[in-house]
Amino acid sequence: MMAAVNADEQAVDTSLEDYRNQNNSCAFYLRGDRSMEAHINDVAWHSCRWAGEMGEIPTEIDLISFDVNANQLLRKRKAEKDYFIPHHEFLNESSTDYGEYSTAQADTGIESLKAKKRVNFSAKNLGLIPSSKSKDATLPSDAHAGFGNNVIDLDSYRKK
Repeated sequence: MMAAVNADEQAVDTSLEDYRNQNNSCAFYLRGDRSMEAHINDVAWHSCRWAGEMGEIPTEIDLISFDVNANQLLRKRKAEKDYFIPHHEFLNESSTDYGEYSTAQADTGIESLKAKKRVNFSAKNLGLIPSSKSKDATLPSDAHAGFGNNVIDLDSYRKK
């Protein structure tokens, strides 16, 4: 993941070594957090779906691929207004905790990663994304024409 935000090979190696030195044990705590349980249930559903499509439970590199996909699903916390992507949160934390990056450097790297993903998505889905380079660009009112009434504008829904 660090390579995706333009970290050099030495920085990646150093961060992995720092991680191993600081995190060589784990602990489990019995809790009853319904929001977290919903997130776990969602990932479990995706895992079952993946296993059903592949005909087996993911292992080794497939498990890493599944983990990356599952951690790119939008999430929401009760106390926060906006959605977030766990992959970005983890990358930000690990870059500053283990990768010797400042918060500003980590934020810049993640914004660069997001921009690359937007460009790749736009290239694969021509016509779906407005051509404006503004982050706050809104879709024209007829953008959903032909999709029927099953499209929900998230911002309009939140205002209700």
